[in-house]
Amino acid sequence: MRGGPRRDAFDGLRTVLVMGVMIHHLQWTLGHVDPLAAAGWLPVDGFFVLSGYLIATNLLSELDSAGSISVGRFLARRLARLYPALLVVLAAIGVVSLLVDDRSWSATWPSLASSASYLHNFTNLDGLDVFGFGSMLFEVGPLWSLSIEFQFYVALPFVFIGLAAAGLPRRAWLGIVVATGVASAAWRTSSGIDGYPRSYLFTPMRLDSLMWGVALALLARSGALARVPVTSARVVGAGATLVLLALYFTASAYEPATYQWGITVAGLASAGLVGALVRDPDSIGSRLLSLAPLAALGRRSYSAYLWHQAVFLLLVHHAGLGGWSFAVAGIALTRGCSPTSPTGSWNDR
Repeated sequence: MRGGPRRDAFDGLRTVLVMGVMIHHLQWTLGHVDPLAAAGWLPVDGFFVLSGYLIATNLLSELDSAGSISVGRFLARRLARLYPALLVVLAAIGVVSLLVDDRSWSATWPSLASSASYLHNFTNLDGLDVFGFGSMLFEVGPLWSLSIEFQFYVALPFVFIGLAAAGLPRRAWLGIVVATGVASAAWRTSSGIDGYPRSYLFTPMRLDSLMWGVALALLARSGALARVPVTSARVVGAGATLVLLALYFTASAYEPATYQWGITVAGLASAGLVGALVRDPDSIGSRLLSLAPLAALGRRSYSAYLWHQAVFLLLVHHAGLGGWSFAVAGIALTRGCSPTSPTGSWNDR
């Protein structure tokens, strides 16, 4: 997965996903309490599925070729790709907070520390706030999902090593992965909106989409995915796209249905879409996502995700922009802060 049409399609998909997040936050920053792009959370599940698939694919490839996984090398590679860009963004947020917004250091450093530690999703969880920091800066709000992803990166190699050491067949691996995803979704469903923010941010309640990505990697590695008829894959991909679009415009993070079934359906639909792209790289959807402009923007998507909220808040609070001028300036400035580089990538592909 280090070249060819699949990589370009995944980069194009990243563009669509990060724009989905940004459009929601544009409306939210302008004070739209009921934005048209209701489900700003939904693209995150797409990122989770994609990350689960790509990371598991790389780890399975290493395990099958070398007979083991070098956890230290794997995590060092992840940090080398992700951490420099994160630190630059956090430094910029810190400078603006202290010098432009005139916040105190005591009101600023907890947000920077929680984000840099990849434990940001554990802040503000009743009984689980590992730092006891209290309220966080809005600028680092979207970074909770990066914390969940990195926690997944740390755990998955050890899970694979343990399963291999136990001598379990890959079919059993798939069963364990699927069971983990089902249990995570069931826990979130039982907690519901009354369990918010834990049901939204707590890692064990958000594992299902990551697990669907891992399951896709196992199916692809075994050859099972290749045996799915191309026509069936295209139908699944088209249906999944329609489901995701319907959810994106209707399912806000503050509705009970989102926790009862919305997040679960979004994860499964995202898995259907990614699986369709893997099975049929020559489909119309894959070719559209592989278009050079979309793929190029997708290679900036990680940096764009890091920067966009801080940029939007800066423009609203200090540039006095609103409406279309704010939207155009926000997207343009975010793009300018998002270079294409190895450290601007979500994961190996």
